[in-house]
Amino acid sequence: MRKLIIVCLCCLWAAPGNAALIKTVCTLGYVYTSCNAGYNLVSTRCEMCAVGKYKSTSGAAACSDCPTGGTTTAVGSTAITQCYKPKYETTFTDTTGNGVTGMAQDCFYSA
Repeated sequence: MRKLIIVCLCCLWAAPGNAALIKTVCTLGYVYTSCNAGYNLVSTRCEMCAVGKYKSTSGAAACSDCPTGGTTTAVGSTAITQCYKPKYETTFTDTTGNGVTGMAQDCFYSA
């Protein structure tokens, strides 16, 4: 949600020997009070959730971190299912009891 705001400033200038000059300067802009899913409210604006974070609902809440060791492929993720644990080297025991080193596959989290 965003709110329209108008900010006006009045300035007074006086040069020696001249009458004072008053000038009003107004600015028109929007202030956000909540953001869509995938966006984080930062001060008065919405920014996409950073890589490794997600936000599944609209509102003023901050983006959530992916579970430990997890990340996302892009900014603006909207669900925990977009978080994954990247491939990594691991050692496991095969059926004969020998240690085998291999690569674990990308593992996506479920809701």
